[in-house]
Amino acid sequence: MASLADKGVVECAIRFPGNQILRYSVVARDDLGVTYLNDSIRVELPAALVKRWNETNQVSIEATVGDTHVLVEKDFKCLHSEQDRDPDAFPNPTERNQ
Repeated sequence: MASLADKGVVECAIRFPGNQILRYSVVARDDLGVTYLNDSIRVELPAALVKRWNETNQVSIEATVGDTHVLVEKDFKCLHSEQDRDPDAFPNPTERNQ
């Protein structure tokens, strides 16, 4: 979330067997958009919406672009085990002792 708010972009990739890679990114721009090209998914969100999302307890941004339903959510800390805890994740709203 900090990278998206500060730099306007967050990018990741999933590596599959056979050296195949699916790249995905979320970008703060002027308008809402989504593209899929060359094994890459790019979601563009309005910068003002990203700013509000970062500064509030809003969990997700949801929209429809043409025939595509887009849902982007904040990553919450996992409560299942200590090794699953991600220090960069948001506090889990179901966690009682935050």
